[in-house]
Amino acid sequence: MKHRIAILAWVFSLSAASYGQQDNDFFFNEVYLSVNRTSLFDDNTENRLGFGVGAHHVFRPEKRWQIVLGFEFNQTNQFKKRVYAGRFENLKNVTYTYNCLSTPLGLRVYPVAGKKVFLEAGAFGDLVLRATKSGTAERYMPTGLGDIQRSVRKVEGNADLANTVGCFGGIGVRVPVGRAHLNLKADYKFAFNPLYWYAGKIQNRSVRISVGMSL
Repeated sequence: MKHRIAILAWVFSLSAASYGQQDNDFFFNEVYLSVNRTSLFDDNTENRLGFGVGAHHVFRPEKRWQIVLGFEFNQTNQFKKRVYAGRFENLKNVTYTYNCLSTPLGLRVYPVAGKKVFLEAGAFGDLVLRATKSGTAERYMPTGLGDIQRSVRKVEGNADLANTVGCFGGIGVRVPVGRAHLNLKADYKFAFNPLYWYAGKIQNRSVRISVGMSL
């Protein structure tokens, strides 16, 4: 709940900042499509592909130092071999899908004047829109006669995953296309808090390749 309030406050502050600019600053001037892959390195996780779309506003677009803010929809996926779900139950071979509204705020720098390569870093908040899981639940229940009864069932539905906050960093290049610019960017998103933490963590960290257009 605290993370949800913090992220909503973040969204409000971004909207207020945009409203305080001149008329030509009200509108987003960059749009993006992206492909991501979770970047988690443990024996219990297999990384999966996801995607995203976004609209950003770049302040001071003619300067070497720029401020970038925006809104994005991002979906990430990951596969867990085993997840603890209670005293008598474990989930096995579970795919988690995390759909969120992301609010990035970053600093973009062109290291060399007149060049098209830029560096970008900042912070983000991810607000859960919907999270799902699909896998198998395995339960071991004492019968009271000294035996253990095993049951297996299919699990598919909503997952109770948390909102997250974190940081990102990457590198990109702007390619002139007529009166607009094609933007190619690679970055890494690192969420500070876990999506799930109950006798084991589920983290949300990913690498991403984005293709966009400056309008």
